[in-house]
Order: sequence, then C-alpha cells, then structure tokens
Amino acid sequence: MRAPPSLAVFALAAGCALGLVACKSGTSQPKSAVWFGPGSAPNQGNVAAAAGPGQFAAAAAMQEPRVGHTATVLPDGRVLVVGGRTADPFNDPNNITPESELYDPVADTWTQVSQLAANQGQNPNPGYMWDATNSVQTRRQEHAAVVLQTGTVLITGGCGTDAPAPLPGSAFGALKSAYLFEPATNGFVKAQDMGEARYFHLASLMTNGKAIVVGGVNSIAGNPLPANQTSVLRTAETFDPVNGWTPVTAPMNDGHTWGNIHQLGNDTLVSNGVFIDAVAPQGAQVQGATVRGIQTGMVWPGGSTNGQFAAQNGEIFNPTAAQPQFAPGPTTQREVPPSGIILSGSAALSSGDIFFAGGENLGPQRNTKDAGALFTTEILRLQSRTFDPGPDIGSSQPPVTLPSGQTAPAPPFPVTEVECEEVGFTSNVLLVGGVAPNGQSVPFAEFWDYVNNFMIGPPIQMAQARHGHRLAKLSGNRILVIGGLGVPPGGQQEAPLNSCEIWSR
Repeated sequence: MRAPPSLAVFALAAGCALGLVACKSGTSQPKSAVWFGPGSAPNQGNVAAAAGPGQFAAAAAMQEPRVGHTATVLPDGRVLVVGGRTADPFNDPNNITPESELYDPVADTWTQVSQLAANQGQNPNPGYMWDATNSVQTRRQEHAAVVLQTGTVLITGGCGTDAPAPLPGSAFGALKSAYLFEPATNGFVKAQDMGEARYFHLASLMTNGKAIVVGGVNSIAGNPLPANQTSVLRTAETFDPVNGWTPVTAPMNDGHTWGNIHQLGNDTLVSNGVFIDAVAPQGAQVQGATVRGIQTGMVWPGGSTNGQFAAQNGEIFNPTAAQPQFAPGPTTQREVPPSGIILSGSAALSSGDIFFAGGENLGPQRNTKDAGALFTTEILRLQSRTFDPGPDIGSSQPPVTLPSGQTAPAPPFPVTEVECEEVGFTSNVLLVGGVAPNGQSVPFAEFWDYVNNFMIGPPIQMAQARHGHRLAKLSGNRILVIGGLGVPPGGQQEAPLNSCEIWSR
C-alpha cells in the first residue's frame, strides 16, 4: 500500500530489500542478498507448448493496460475483464477505460467487448456500460464482479464516472451503479443502482443464489462529505435479478474494506479489513491513504477521528435466516493477540477450507500508521471453523550458506497484496506477485501444497514483477495473470500493464 506524501498511514516498513527479508510482527530487517527462483523468459509462441510444469510463459497482451480492473471466468471458459485505469492520475476520467475485454484461452487472444457487440447492430453499442440516459459510457475502477447462477456477471460500484456530462466535465467519485453482462450476447444491460455508492468493496455469490456486497469506501480525497458521515462503510446489500437490491438491516460489527470474503459452508464469511472510526465536520475536505494509485477519502482534518482500525474478528452472514444479519465469526490467529490484517491474499478451496497469505499487520493498537507487511499464512478449516498455521511465504527458497560454511533456512519474505488462486480443484494454491516491504512489485510466485502444508520450491520467476493484478483459473491446471502495476520493459517507473502470463503445472 502506498502512502500519500502528506500522510504516513498504511506505510510499509521502510528499509527492506526486495530479496531476503526477516520480519517479525510487521517490523522488517533488510538482508543483503536478493533471490528469485528459476523461470521462463517471455515467449511469444504457443502458450500451451511454451509453459513447462510449474513455470510461467507469456500470454497475449490485453488491448489496453489496466489496474483496478476485475477478471471473471465465464461459464464458457472465457475471461471477462472490466474497467480499470490505463494511466495516472487516477481521478482523470480519461484515464479510466470504458472498454471491456474477453480472453479466449484456446486461441490465446483478447477482443474488446464493444467490437463483438457492434456486430449486433444495436445503438447504443451494448458492449459498453451506458448511463441511464444512454449518453455516457460509464468508466470505473476498483469495482466488484460476481458470476450469478444464471451465468450473467454482476458489476457493482467502483470509482469513476457515470454522470451524463461530456468528458472531461463528468462528475468523478464513488459509484452506486450496477450492470449485468450476458455472455450469450456479449453485452451489458443496466441493473438497479445499489443503495450506496462504494468502491474497494467486497462481493460474493451466496449459497441462496443472491449476491452480497459489503463495506467499501464512498468518498474520494478532496471531495467534501456531508456533516456527521463516515466514508468507510459497514453496510451491506444483497442482489437478485428479480427483486434487485435489498439492504441488510443491521450493519456489520466492524469494517472490512481491503478485507476478504468467501463462502464458508452455507454461510458468508467476511474477514480482515479496516474501518475508520471518524466523523466528518460539515463540508470537510477528506484526505486519505493511497492504494494502487487511488487516494481514498478516509481521514478528515479537524473532524472527530479516533483512529483507523483493522477488523480483529471475522463475521458470518447466514443468508437463509429469517432475519439475516452479521454475527461473530472465526478470528485470524496469525497475530496474537489479534491486531487486524488488511490487504491479505486469500483463496477458497475445493475442500471447503480457505487459505490466507501475507497482508499488513496493524500492530497492537490496530492503527494503520503501524502497518507492516506479513510473511505468514493460515488455513481456515470448514469443519472446525478454526485456523491452522501455514508455512511462511518464502519458505520454498533453498537454504542459505552462512559465513561459517553451515547452511540455514532462508529468511521468510513478507508481502502484501499477494494474489492467490486454487490450482484446478486440488486445493493447492499459487501465490503470485504483490508488494514487498520497500514498496516494489514482487517478481515471483510460490506453490502451496495442501496435503503436506508446505511451499514446494524453489520459487518461480515471473516474466513481470507486478501487483494489483488479477488471476483467472483456466482449464488444465493453468492460471492466467492479468495486468496490474509494474515497471514495463524499458520503463523507469511503475505504470498500469497490459501484459499477461500463464502459469501451468
């Protein structure tokens, strides 16, 4: 997580090298060596032939670079990528693309949805998400996407513009609009707006067939808030295509922005994340922490601010209850006593368990100013609903040789914003990229073995160091890595990427 120049919130521990790092409870101690595992160089040939077991090979690049996008695997196997930012600054609507793209994993090609939908002869082109007046192509980043039981994809909220005004005069901020993508027609249709605007929120499909969105942020740095309102939400809403949106009557007990959401049996588990315990004075100009280049509205100078706190406890939502509401759920055991974790990677497994990795620990006061990257992992067991410790990130490295000539285990590697995905239906997990304690993107991946609960080494070199990317699980135990932020070849600084790569085993 990147802190703006005027604020120290969410700052990663300074002075850590990109390579061997020893960390304890969020404090980092740099080492001199740098390690990267073996891997394949970018390859423009046949992806299936080029990618050896447990290695990366280049895939076709998207039509546009993107960060803050979503990537959703459709029932037919294609991957839908929606929105995102193509350049900085984040609050220029011209830098947020209205285009969506579809990836064909057989042909290894990306095609803009507007190009496919144009063949239908409709006006306006249904390949865009139009505003209610059909005059503006809406633009969004850090939204959420969920595949419904019908196979359609629900797109919710985000940060951008959907106002009926010509660029560059379009209003910019958090969005409450929602859309449905229909794979059969390759087009979007307008859905009912959410009750509240939100971005950086969590979304999931529940076991009763409804979607749920929780938390998020509803303000941008520099935008005024009405009096006595907070900008980090504890509210939730559910959606079904027939009845639209229904607010959950009681708010969550805590805030879970930059947290995790998964199905745990018949329940929905919301865990980790952050809530700002603050109230805005009338017309206050909000400032905030920066995540993936977006400066959120989360701190109010002169307001009643008690602190920025992480959620200590998980929360369970039972969608089939007579009056569904949030109740206390499993609590992470990676920090004792629990201090809260944000920006942790996670993956739901075919076994019903849930794997968590990395993130940022907020210290004993649960305050974001104390944030430090973590190297720990844990597994939440479905049957017992308790956590088991997992191996450290970086533990697949080969042993290091000490000056005495003896060998010792390599130090673990703390990382935040690591992306995790189950490999096939094996309950094994691939951990990909993220942010190192020195703020640089991570250029490696690790493979976690479910049965033996250890990292299989050595670490795997990626073609591109990146964070803020998205993963898509393809057939044949392959995982597609899509876009994100990184230093492109020949570049000098991080920028949104259009490059993609495929891991296969």
